[in-house]
Amino acid sequence: MATYTRLRNGEWGVKVQGMVHVGQNVVVKKRNGDMKNVRILKVLWTNGETSICVIEPDDGGSDGYSYVPTN
Repeated sequence: MATYTRLRNGEWGVKVQGMVHVGQNVVVKKRNGDMKNVRILKVLWTNGETSICVIEPDDGGSDGYSYVPTN
């Protein structure tokens, strides 16, 4: 199971229990309890028990997790 987490660059990524690999699909649990499938684009950090990952950009749907940079 994975949860959304804010990455250092301000974008949304995921925190996954266990090890994951690039291209792997994981199920993310949103705050409201809904589940969503996302694809891992890059593993930023892992200690073998937890992994912090970049995910494939959203398809543009409004699920409350989009990041819009401000200048």
